[in-house]
Amino acid sequence: MVSDFTNGTHGNMAANAEPYVTDVCIIGTGPAGGSLASFLGHYGVRGIMVGKTNSTATSPRAHITNIATLECLRDIGLEEEARKAGLDKSFMRYCHWCENMAGKEIARAPSWGNGALAEAEYKAASPCEPLDLAQTLLEPILYRKAVNSGFVCRFNTSFVSFKEDPDKGIVDVVVKDLVFGTEHVIRYKYLCGGDGAGSKVLGQLGLPLKQGEGQGTGVVNLLLKADLSRHMKYREGNLHWFFQEDDLNEGLVWVVHPRMVTPWKEWVVGFFVAPGSQPKTETPACDGTRA
Repeated sequence: MVSDFTNGTHGNMAANAEPYVTDVCIIGTGPAGGSLASFLGHYGVRGIMVGKTNSTATSPRAHITNIATLECLRDIGLEEEARKAGLDKSFMRYCHWCENMAGKEIARAPSWGNGALAEAEYKAASPCEPLDLAQTLLEPILYRKAVNSGFVCRFNTSFVSFKEDPDKGIVDVVVKDLVFGTEHVIRYKYLCGGDGAGSKVLGQLGLPLKQGEGQGTGVVNLLLKADLSRHMKYREGNLHWFFQEDDLNEGLVWVVHPRMVTPWKEWVVGFFVAPGSQPKTETPACDGTRA
């Protein structure tokens, strides 16, 4: 049951505040929210985008940008800017499976449009080529496009709840200013939830998220700065997979996933427990980042 916040009885509502009226309200300022705001703004739709973070992404996170996405960015005039900021497919030449960055290589496979067969298929499918564009670089591009196209962007603002009036064709949403602690109402025609897997919008709608087998398992990501250029001379590629048995936990196998951020000096290293492995202690020991 949503409180009657239109009468100012919902929490710490700003005194005498009238609803902010617009066409679209987007919850989430990440790649999903930023993309939607950029496209809508480009085609003349006005709205507001709110997010609880205080800035765009500060860690690399998502990075592979596929050809369909690049085609969409081309449509709104962002492909060239994205390519200047990102890394072309030569930095994504192979995926590797190995013991560690300097050790035995088990296998490799051309990836992301590299290799004679894949390159021909990619060129036939699209005028665009894949791009490695870290989320830290993509989000500011989308943010600038959205704001310059007339969208309002509010950081430090969290979604509280929404209430729909189908007879009037409007939706009111309560958001909380995390700096001043006040709540405000946005009135609009369309609400878009781009606030991730733990979406509060989905929560209020009662829509379940289906989790597949093996998904949602624990992973630890480490942002590592280390110059591995000498090891990458003949192993160029942005994705690598290691499989190592834990010295302290018999039967526990770690899947270690180093991913290049900046050639070849900055990496995100993900640590996964291999399916079926059973740790006997709570103390992991893995030398997956060892060169």
